[in-house]
Amino acid sequence: MEFGLTRRRRLAALAALGLLLPLAACTEDTPESPDTKVGDTIEGRTAGLDIGERTPVLTPAGRLKVAFADPVTRLEKDETTELTARRAPEGGSFVPVVWSFEDDAIYGEITRLFGDRQPLEIELVTGGERYSLTPPNPGGGQAAEYVAVDGNGAGAELEVTYDGLTQTLDAETGELDKGVAEQLYDLPKTKIRIKDCPTKKWFDQPLIFQHYECKFTTAIPSPYVVNEWVKPGHTWLSVTVATNLGLFATGELDGALASYDVVGNTELSTVDGEKPLGTLREKINEGAASGTLVFDIKGKLPQTMQILREYKLNLNGAVGTIEAPQKRTVKIGGPIELVY
Repeated sequence: MEFGLTRRRRLAALAALGLLLPLAACTEDTPESPDTKVGDTIEGRTAGLDIGERTPVLTPAGRLKVAFADPVTRLEKDETTELTARRAPEGGSFVPVVWSFEDDAIYGEITRLFGDRQPLEIELVTGGERYSLTPPNPGGGQAAEYVAVDGNGAGAELEVTYDGLTQTLDAETGELDKGVAEQLYDLPKTKIRIKDCPTKKWFDQPLIFQHYECKFTTAIPSPYVVNEWVKPGHTWLSVTVATNLGLFATGELDGALASYDVVGNTELSTVDGEKPLGTLREKINEGAASGTLVFDIKGKLPQTMQILREYKLNLNGAVGTIEAPQKRTVKIGGPIELVY
């Protein structure tokens, strides 16, 4: 009697345990995912994610490096930073985007040519729909985002737009349509050098004495200057030039001599006979002038440039008897070989 009762109690305990086991197993299952809507982006983990080759996409704002993985319909909890499993919207999928971002510091001094910073606009395009994305923080390392889209995510493209110009990256092939932005891709490797102008070759008048300085920098071919993209087939070419006419006199050192003060000067430089579109950060003070000249170049880049300035002079004194006008103008300059 006692044995039977004990047995029944054991059976009841086992039955109770049998009822509890499925409950325990259920509590270990991944929690049900929150509702996921088309257009949602889920922050993911990069570890273990099988991604394709990373493709750099350069804009004046900086450099994105982007890769994709195959679309999926479910995310396990260890694939998301929130440790919550997710299911794609009904009839949809997740397109994994893995990327990093470096800001415009990659261009060094060249950044000053670009003008005011503009917002970077990014959209994932698939199935005829567009999904707006926010780029990762600069310097934050590689990040993964799962974009919830309608459909299976096939044929996805990433469109990166800066100030009206769009570059398109094919998620499947990694092919990038850069458009005129292609000229940006060599700029991070460009080293800015300063060169002396060959002024000794420019002066051949024995009765003129002058102290003249001239320097120029590496020529920068860019598709984007002062918030404007160049036309297809053209290049914005920027060259910084600094000149200074500190002394101008005529006559003979051991005879009559007339000395002049420089009271102003004007830019007359050209490339292939064409004047610059304008001068950035121009500074003019009597005989000194500096600034970045911007030229519109069609076709092949030029190898030479004609540096030339016109100076306004006022007579400030004379020694001996000499015919010297009170006011005069002179043009000083000559050709240089551009450095890229």
